[in-house]
Amino acid sequence: METLSSSTPDAFFTALEAAQPVYATRPTPDAPNELVQCEKVARALGIALMPWQRLFLRVITEKLPSGAYRYPSVVLTVPRQCGKSTALLVLATTRALIHASHKTYYTAQTNMDAYSQVILEFWKMIDPSVFGKSCTIRRGNTAPKIGFPKESFISPFTPSPEGLHGKAKVNLVILDEVFSYEESLGNGILGAVQPAQLVAVNKQLILVSTKGSAKSTFFESWLKKGREATKDPDAHLAFFEWAMPEGLDPYDMANFTFHPAIGYTIQLEDVARLAETLSKGEYRRSVANIQTLTLESVLDLDKWNALQAPLSTPTRSEVAIGYEVSYDRSRAAIVAAWKHEKRTHIKVLATNKGTSWLEAALLQIHESQPRVMGADRYAQNLVIADQLAADYPDIPLVLLKPESAKTGAASFKAKIEDGALTHEGHLSMRQAVASAESRPMGEGWVFSHKSEPELLAAMTACRLLDEIRAESNPFTMVAE
Repeated sequence: METLSSSTPDAFFTALEAAQPVYATRPTPDAPNELVQCEKVARALGIALMPWQRLFLRVITEKLPSGAYRYPSVVLTVPRQCGKSTALLVLATTRALIHASHKTYYTAQTNMDAYSQVILEFWKMIDPSVFGKSCTIRRGNTAPKIGFPKESFISPFTPSPEGLHGKAKVNLVILDEVFSYEESLGNGILGAVQPAQLVAVNKQLILVSTKGSAKSTFFESWLKKGREATKDPDAHLAFFEWAMPEGLDPYDMANFTFHPAIGYTIQLEDVARLAETLSKGEYRRSVANIQTLTLESVLDLDKWNALQAPLSTPTRSEVAIGYEVSYDRSRAAIVAAWKHEKRTHIKVLATNKGTSWLEAALLQIHESQPRVMGADRYAQNLVIADQLAADYPDIPLVLLKPESAKTGAASFKAKIEDGALTHEGHLSMRQAVASAESRPMGEGWVFSHKSEPELLAAMTACRLLDEIRAESNPFTMVAE
């Protein structure tokens, strides 16, 4: 495809055809930029840049006569599956190759998300490319990074004010999935970015996200700043927004002409499938990029309340145990699940502040010989699992893989909606159900670990129980 690096500003928008942005910073005519280098890197990585990615990269790589980037701050909001991660990979790799000692730090919703994106997904594309031979990878919890020649690197960091602690001369900082940041967290991270970039050259901060909910006040403030910046030719903030125009029906596939990736990396059939699998609010937010102004309930609290009833008394060998540690380690919970007739019974065994009590509680429960004990596989739960493995190596723990957690979330919701679950009416569990949060995963969803730990522990216990029953009674096809 012919490069657009030297094209007129209008040519970039013409190439988008119907997928015009709601707002976008226009390219500065004849401004020096790094689009040519980005295009070469993309081709070497086996990536065909889409028109929207070319516009984005053309603008944010513009340079002033001093050599500094014209836009030290950049905000991008696009629907899911538009290729934003691909554009960020191309940018970060290009910067690492053309600048010596260039430091890129990337974070997302959680530390695990950031690690997976950089160390797993970015490396998956860099390693087999022509760049792979001269790059290195450092995995593990201690300073993970992708290393480039001339001491440049890309590294994940924890989404917290302490995540960039001790870092200096940081060139590029990428904050992904910013909709999930609460006001205090977002401001805390930004407060750490400024000193880390203070004396760096070629520095830039990029905030990327789909739109959020009524809780996403931090990102909403940046959206407002960005829209205003597109009207100011002297602004130091570049802004790009692709979203379904107001007033259109997001369930009418004819209205998706705005989507800049349809026909490239996603088809209308994919959108239609997401419309069937995601909740209404999550679909509008993540697929149509429409902010949800109200907090949508993930689980039906009225149906949950109607399922309260006396619990049966199981034998210990029938019980599955799930535990969960909250994302900030402020609380933890242990929940039991077992089958009685055709219903799943759940009971909160323990819930308390902090985690210092959790290992001893799990040890005591293990001594009662339940059928299975485990947790959802994520960082805070793994800390407890590692402690148990070190102190009590004979205690078997099952950690749910991402696909099992996704199935478990959908199954837990279905049990409530179908009336196939019984609970005792525990107050903290009721609050957990009422405040449940979800986040997208692939073409489905999972419970966010910002939900209360009782909910995740219950989901895990139910899923472990279902998986064991499936192993004991495998489904077989019967020939007619």
